[in-house]
Amino acid sequence: MYLFKKTNVIIFLISVIVFSCSKDDGINDNPENYDTFVDSRDGKTYKTVTIGDQVWMAENLAYLPSVNNPNEHPTSEPGIFVYGYYGTDVNEAKKTTNYSKHGVLYSYSYAKKLCPSGWHLPSNEEWDKLISFLGSEDTSGGKLKAKGTEYWLSPNTDASDEVGFSALPSGRCSVGDGVDYDGYRFASLGEFVSFYSTSVHGHDLYFDEAIIRRTNPLGHDALSVRCIKD
Repeated sequence: MYLFKKTNVIIFLISVIVFSCSKDDGINDNPENYDTFVDSRDGKTYKTVTIGDQVWMAENLAYLPSVNNPNEHPTSEPGIFVYGYYGTDVNEAKKTTNYSKHGVLYSYSYAKKLCPSGWHLPSNEEWDKLISFLGSEDTSGGKLKAKGTEYWLSPNTDASDEVGFSALPSGRCSVGDGVDYDGYRFASLGEFVSFYSTSVHGHDLYFDEAIIRRTNPLGHDALSVRCIKD
């Protein structure tokens, strides 16, 4: 009887360990300040997180009123894209794994107007306030990234997700010249994410750095969006 009980205990402990490992995708699922918000336009529920006195979406914006095919879309025009999807069917695009994990990539003109009511695209000043709360540009990128290497490429430098922002490497849909960049092309999934601000600047996080960088993307480059509460 004793051996039977001891064996059951061991099996239970192994099961707990295996289950815990299988759930460890690097995203902070349980900070005390998580809340939720429902976008009335499509019924999608977002996690939100309070950081200092700001309230941020803890997931990328995924509102998809239409979707463009990057191989057919004019490079000089604004667009809305789902990473890796080469079609124009919204319902099909929403069924993709990249949509469910990474949301939508928006050119600037869409990014600045598609946050839901009560939320807005953050300004540079609001990004600066977030960075200041976290310490500095040199370390705040790591504090915003989801941990581990399920989504981010190794080494995912200094990723701690300590405030529950859970940034994922959602890549971009960018414009360039030459054979490799014929119009819009998807790039950098797993390596990089850039979030638009109201002044067009991108705020960039990388798999091999802890820094957050402010860049100057083209206005028709399609990047991720994190909305902030009004």
